[in-house]
Amino acid sequence: MDKISITDVNVIELLRESLPTATNEKKGLLSSDNKVMGGLLLNAAATHSIHPNDYYLYTKEGIMIGITSYITPNWTLGGGCVIHCQRDTIGSVTTSQMIFQLFFGEDKIKFRYGYGNKTEIIWREWKDL
Repeated sequence: MDKISITDVNVIELLRESLPTATNEKKGLLSSDNKVMGGLLLNAAATHSIHPNDYYLYTKEGIMIGITSYITPNWTLGGGCVIHCQRDTIGSVTTSQMIFQLFFGEDKIKFRYGYGNKTEIIWREWKDL
């Protein structure tokens, strides 16, 4: 197969526009409005002070990563990362809300499940993976 040289600005722009970006959900990635306190995903500066029980209050449906540390209120598992996956919109406690969390850090890997009961999120206990 011969290599081709693309020099037409319109073709280059068309190719560039078709590639996925972190700010365009139509191209397959998270929307830029799925952010908490200024970031596309929760980041260390934004989540150290948020308990994983409350991530659903700040993020839309989808997957995000939270950071835990010694300053995370009422957090006993230590420093690490929480992968948070939720089914429904920000703050939803309807029966459609289902949440899965995976924690890894300080020689631990744990997971749990939460669901809405129309009043609150009911969290299952953290289990070892």
